[in-house]
Amino acid sequence: MTDITPRHSPSSARSTLDQLRPASAGPGAKLRALGLVATLGAALGLATAPHAHAICAPVPSALSAWWKMDTVNFGVSTPEIVASNHATIFGNPLTNVLGQVDQSIYLNISPDYLVAQDCQTVDIGAGDFTMMAWVTTPQLTTGTMLSKLELTGGGSVLEGYWFYLSQGNLPAFQARTAGGGVFNYVAFGTPQVNDGFFHLVAVTVDRNSAQGLRLSVDGVESLAPFNPTAWQTQIQTNADLFMGRIDPTINAGGFHMTGNLDEVQIYKRALSLAEIQAIHAAGPDGVCTDRVPRMRSCSSSGGGGMQ
Repeated sequence: MTDITPRHSPSSARSTLDQLRPASAGPGAKLRALGLVATLGAALGLATAPHAHAICAPVPSALSAWWKMDTVNFGVSTPEIVASNHATIFGNPLTNVLGQVDQSIYLNISPDYLVAQDCQTVDIGAGDFTMMAWVTTPQLTTGTMLSKLELTGGGSVLEGYWFYLSQGNLPAFQARTAGGGVFNYVAFGTPQVNDGFFHLVAVTVDRNSAQGLRLSVDGVESLAPFNPTAWQTQIQTNADLFMGRIDPTINAGGFHMTGNLDEVQIYKRALSLAEIQAIHAAGPDGVCTDRVPRMRSCSSSGGGGMQ
């Protein structure tokens, strides 16, 4: 089993008493309460008025992948709305759970996770990128949000990326190159995540800037930016994208995440802090879906091509 345990600093965190109905940290509490009523009404077969998205944030350019986590296809997958790279559901997570934006998926026990197939839309290659999601978690241990890792070099080198929560409370990002380089970054000075509230967690990377890697929670960046210029080489694997855990063939423990995943997005550029803050400010209205780019479906063949 490959050991990819990052080094963590001590931190204090408090657990939540309500894992399935996360509290609201902002002015959207009433709208999200209405969303809960709609969810319960739908479960009971009652007609409810649709939630009006009147103040959604404009969709930033270079959107590459977006799993809204609102719907489930016959209980086996959740749609991806840019390239139809739908994520297969493993285990028995709770679906149609109240999210920050409409519904979310709650990963409850260690077998719960999702997998989207290898595709160029989820590879970072040698370019800039952004990854973000609305999350909640009660856990005090490291939990995976997104992981695309592959053993290469005859099984001796672990290559790819890992976007995770360090000790459950701080966003972190790890890049691994084909040459065996390991580059790990943990945010300090951001709001802590494991408090029972929904938080917008993001990593943005400008590969050519010495201050180009930035981690944020709710539009608040870490105390200092990081330098990603040491790994400007291509990071592109044939691995599938795992959400909620690391590929079990690489790490049996998987650094499983317990909590809600909602509005998982990948962009092929470094979003500005203002763009991230606009998405956070939109709260339950989320990102507008009327101008989402539509790509052809991902190929299932290795190399992450499109067809």
